[in-house]
Amino acid sequence: MSMAFCSALLTCDRKKEACEYYEHEMLPKGVMLDVMLTNSLVKAAASYGNTALAKHLSDHATARPAFAGGSNANASELQRHAVLIKAYSRDGNVSGASEVVARLKQRGTPLTSLIHNCYLDACVQCGDMRAALTQFDEMKQAGLLDVVGYNTLLKSHLARGRPDDARALLQEMAACGLQANKVTFNELLHAKVVAMDTKGVWMLIDDMQRAGVRANSVTCSILLKSLTIRSPQ
Repeated sequence: MSMAFCSALLTCDRKKEACEYYEHEMLPKGVMLDVMLTNSLVKAAASYGNTALAKHLSDHATARPAFAGGSNANASELQRHAVLIKAYSRDGNVSGASEVVARLKQRGTPLTSLIHNCYLDACVQCGDMRAALTQFDEMKQAGLLDVVGYNTLLKSHLARGRPDDARALLQEMAACGLQANKVTFNELLHAKVVAMDTKGVWMLIDDMQRAGVRANSVTCSILLKSLTIRSPQ
């Protein structure tokens, strides 16, 4: 009955209430959650900043034998940990994100691109570029670098005013046979607009067309922004 009520709260998008109900009513009674409800509560807790509860739920799920075994269980575990890494990223806690990855490695869980990309993004979001570059190199050596990983580091280079490093990544992507996508071009366009490089903006638009990448609403918003930015007189 309690699990059904908690699930109903989540279905109605009352995430905080569902988590509080679990903490105050279900947890003290030792109610055992199934995989689906556990994962839903982890996501719910992380969504409103209750990282401690998300970690508690994830840790208890990982420790339970019923949650282990099989490819579906492994995928479910990785999804939970990806949510937890993102929660630590929002908290600015790169150490917490690092601990999640370390625990997965200790358990011998094969790390997918999902986990690697989440951790790379956490390093970038928390401003730990040394850890980000180390993670990027580890992904490259493992053959797990994809467009998402390149875009994450490219965005960081642009945000830190390092356009040469961003261009080098773009060239490296092409050399690896990875096609730049909308996210890649939008990040580069935004940097050109901020730098008031009108010529560079339209050169990138030409590059997008040659690559067969169609503009989206974000692209249009960036181009509209360029009309409002004027070079200093």
